Amino acid sequence: MTGRPEPAADLVGMLADWAMAGPDDLAFTFCDSWDPSGAPAGEQSLTYGDLLGRAAAVAERVRDLGAPGAPVLLMLPAGLDFICGFFGVMLGGGVAVPIVPPDPVRPQASFGRLRAVARDCRPAGVLTTPALAARRAEIVAAAPDLDPAPWLGLDGRGTARHDPAAVRRVPAEATAFLQYTSGSTADPKGVVVSHANIMANLAAMRRLLGLGSGAVLGGWLPLFHDMGLIGLVLNGFVGRRPCHLITPAGFVQSPARWLDLITRHGVECTGSPNFGYELCARRVPEEALAGVDLSTLAVAYNGAEPVRAATMDRFTRRFASRGFRREAFRPCYGLAEATLIVSGGPGAVGRFDGAALGDGLARPDAGGVPLASSGRPDERHRVVIVGDDGREVPAGRVGEVHVAGPSVTGGYRNRPEDTARAFQRRVPGWETAFLRTGDLGFLHDGELYLCGRTKDLIIHHGRNVYPQDIELTAENAHDGVRAGCVAAYGSPDGDSEAVGIVAEVRPAAFERAAEITREIRLLVHRHHEVPVHRVCLVPPHTIPKTTSGKIRRSSCRTAVDSGAWRPVLDWRRTP
Repeated sequence: MTGRPEPAADLVGMLADWAMAGPDDLAFTFCDSWDPSGAPAGEQSLTYGDLLGRAAAVAERVRDLGAPGAPVLLMLPAGLDFICGFFGVMLGGGVAVPIVPPDPVRPQASFGRLRAVARDCRPAGVLTTPALAARRAEIVAAAPDLDPAPWLGLDGRGTARHDPAAVRRVPAEATAFLQYTSGSTADPKGVVVSHANIMANLAAMRRLLGLGSGAVLGGWLPLFHDMGLIGLVLNGFVGRRPCHLITPAGFVQSPARWLDLITRHGVECTGSPNFGYELCARRVPEEALAGVDLSTLAVAYNGAEPVRAATMDRFTRRFASRGFRREAFRPCYGLAEATLIVSGGPGAVGRFDGAALGDGLARPDAGGVPLASSGRPDERHRVVIVGDDGREVPAGRVGEVHVAGPSVTGGYRNRPEDTARAFQRRVPGWETAFLRTGDLGFLHDGELYLCGRTKDLIIHHGRNVYPQDIELTAENAHDGVRAGCVAAYGSPDGDSEAVGIVAEVRPAAFERAAEITREIRLLVHRHHEVPVHRVCLVPPHTIPKTTSGKIRRSSCRTAVDSGAWRPVLDWRRTP
């Protein structure tokens, strides 16, 4: 390439490189509407030349803010505007901050996170849609820290002439964007992600997932979350591979649209949290499978929440006749503080002694509890398991997962104490500092298995009880319980802890609430030998979740204890 003897090591320089090398090459397609027959209506596309032109128009407006290096909030729905805005903020010298736009139907549900992010980053500008800009007074009333910032409305048509050869590369260590944590156990924090972090993590992703060059990507994941932004959008962009997208809402309304996307574009790599695969296996009607072909899928990564072997088996059985292969599944684990992926691969399913796990020991047992691994740690990163005493534990012992390597980010923006506590952990025997993930897990045969979050752990008479295990038992206790919509939490019980359970139930099962409660209590006590203090059955869409779909257990406990919800049935154990 003339004037650029070496490939760029930053996203801005890479945008210029791709626009010079193939301005008419397809970069992205996006669909957010479907006709009554289910066919896509008005799918939009974006070439690399288009992307540079539209990003350049955004960059001009960002420069007019006169605050280089300052955060700029991307309050945009999933779509091509979001992608152009993301690159435009970087091209204009700002730091992009993706955020969930307020839900037009239930705005209060998203105001809490918006308020917390705005208070933390105090953006120099807000990039948004004309429709959301018209609601500025309402949104600012909920998030006052957005009031001083200019609001820049995007209409999807702005473009500017820009010479790719004139684009200045950005230092690899410069901040690319702020990825706010999901906030499953605390207020969201702004993770400072550099261009170098992104490149290192995408290289790790290619190694771990076995992603070949030129693979076509596609999916429905939210773009304001790292799994969608990095795992799909930037993964395709850096590899100069087309990426085909539909809206998250479109997928939830009709999971068959994801399968149709894979079929139409010959998608070779896609991904989802576990619940997405479960939704497809359970809710796609047989008549929607006419013409579906999943044989092109070489990689279907599964992460961001507990990976369940039963879900992968169910998905495989349901869609094997449509060309899906079980070996396409790539369970993985990651977190924003490590940019995205930490471990991944074909994975393994092990069985372990449940009682021993409660004592922190992963003891293989052919008749024990089945656990799906999250693959192997990347070869250029270090994963160690650390016990309560701060020392590394042997393989097969449960402890907190610690990570070191080039994907580990620079810390939290403007939070030096939190950064020191999370990112600068010293482990005896190691010279490098480690990132404390807050996740419990163990290594067995080189595979990483996750058990839960340290802050969510329930301790009953000195024995560890993992809420995910309780939740799976409760979910399977009755067909009236909604899959993936159960929260278990610890509740004081004398000098120990009992279990509180919140479960969403299907409207058709409301009349069987007493039966559901009885079955949950019976099975949880039988399988886990822990007393159930409370069972609160609630209507669908009540349980709060993070942007990646994780259950917010502490928020559930607070809501139940404060009486904030109107339950279908609220059972409490009598003293």
